[in-house]
Amino acid sequence: MSAYNLPLCFRARPPLNAEPFEEACRLILKRHTVLADAILEEDGVPYRSAAAAMAPFLYREDASGISDEELLSVLRGKAKQPFALERGPLLRVHLLERSREETIVLLVVHHIAFDIGSMLPFLRELMEAYRALSRGERPALEAAAASYADFVAWNEA
Repeated sequence: MSAYNLPLCFRARPPLNAEPFEEACRLILKRHTVLADAILEEDGVPYRSAAAAMAPFLYREDASGISDEELLSVLRGKAKQPFALERGPLLRVHLLERSREETIVLLVVHHIAFDIGSMLPFLRELMEAYRALSRGERPALEAAAASYADFVAWNEA
């Protein structure tokens, strides 16, 4: 079911350099491990599993031959594609290369690991890491204030 998908889409002009962007995504997945996890179930109780999450998360495709009207339909379809929680990860990144001047980026995150308030800090970290990697530098991201486990413990209290 796609009701819990949180999509964020933007145009990158000039286009993104895919290699540093993919590396930035990998760094963010390591930093926010819940996004890289799978969600398994035992006796009706869901739990996180890092070992189960092996599915790819980043997809690149040539979208140069797609009209703007068709592009919107393609993006909607990708945004509504359900997650296979048991396979993970809980993040999908689609890079649609439109031309030498433009890349369309679609990030889709499952709500089980993410809320809309997380979107701006996530995007800020991702783009900060991408900019550093594009310059050949190692990203210097601030320490996270809390982890997903901290958030769960806070909610259970």
